[in-house]
Amino acid sequence: MKLRFLALSALTVLSISSARADEDWGVHSESGEVASFQVLQRHNYDQVFHFSLDKTSSLKTTAVVNNLVFTTSPANFVDLFNFDTGEKIGYFSFGTTETTGYFNNLTAGNYLYEIYGANFGVEVGQVVFTSAAINAVPEAQTYALMLAGLGAVGFIARRRKTL
Repeated sequence: MKLRFLALSALTVLSISSARADEDWGVHSESGEVASFQVLQRHNYDQVFHFSLDKTSSLKTTAVVNNLVFTTSPANFVDLFNFDTGEKIGYFSFGTTETTGYFNNLTAGNYLYEIYGANFGVEVGQVVFTSAAINAVPEAQTYALMLAGLGAVGFIARRRKTL
């Protein structure tokens, strides 16, 4: 009886395995990046996407899963790390409805997304992940300062004409 229990335990551990895959996106494009991958039944997954930013940017990231069965609430996560320092910048969890996370004011440098979770179901699941750079909208202070500068230049130009 004990031998049968040990054999069943070993088979269960082997059937719930994990695989890690790394992908290099290079410089993150302005138009965005898209990744889609399958998750086998009764498997954990761990995908890593390396990329770099050539200027200060903010990123809008979305993730959704299809056909994955959870034992609890969403067991899928997106983490963003600064690859150069190892610092975890932020994360969000996602499930069967599309979830969006924002990562703001990222300086130029090397980063990585780690997308991980588990499929406890008996069907193959699908994870769809997108990442897009979003342009920052200038604040009102920026416009006010620009208008003050243009006004000062206009005032000086007008004053020089009269002299």
